Amino acid sequence: MPKKKKSDKAPAKKRNPSIKNLDKDQRSFIEGKVKDLGSMEAVKKFYRLDDAVSYFAMKTAKRLKLPETVEEKDE
Repeated sequence: MPKKKKSDKAPAKKRNPSIKNLDKDQRSFIEGKVKDLGSMEAVKKFYRLDDAVSYFAMKTAKRLKLPETVEEKDE
């Protein structure tokens, strides 16, 4: 059987930080903050690191089906 070339290998997967270490209180706080931010754009700006907290925040925003942006209201 011939050896595979490097180019034949599947592309590297993006790293998904483990959210297993986040406790219930941390998850609850992050979920509340994501709801307060109200849009995917705001969540991406606020949680922009490559860590478990940011990863969980983005997953939560997607699960909550937040809109991409929020229109500002005239008061």
